[in-house]
Amino acid sequence: MKNQDGFTLIEVLLTVVIMAIASLGLTVPLVGFSSQVERASTIQTMDQYGNDVIETLTHDLRNAHDVSILRDNRFTLKFNELEESSWKLSRGQILINNRTWFEHNPQLFQIKSLKLAQSGDPGRSARFNEATYYLTLILKTTDGYEKTYNSDVYLINKNL
Repeated sequence: MKNQDGFTLIEVLLTVVIMAIASLGLTVPLVGFSSQVERASTIQTMDQYGNDVIETLTHDLRNAHDVSILRDNRFTLKFNELEESSWKLSRGQILINNRTWFEHNPQLFQIKSLKLAQSGDPGRSARFNEATYYLTLILKTTDGYEKTYNSDVYLINKNL
């Protein structure tokens, strides 16, 4: 038998196995990195949503003349004799006057809670405490990360 140049079957199989292991070694860190980028993007989207809700509601609360806190995460803001807005959390969406406010993707995060409560300071006057509210919004990603957004609000028009 003549000596021929080239690879034997064993050499080819060994090369394929080594290349497969090297490819797998590169793929695992890349998949991990892409999942971290996706999670960071989800948290950033959720954070922007939470800040928008708190900012809008805080603005509306400051300008309201009166607030009625109802049961089941519902409350009504009265701006004048003719204008009011009704806020509630329903089926994971924030509704204002029964219309969905900011749409969000429930596959990324859920609204766990939206609460408004009367607050105050025992050292302050009753009039001040009647116009002071505490707002809490809790959002949670599908992988379990949870963030709470809070705001203390004084109704500037309540005691006019």
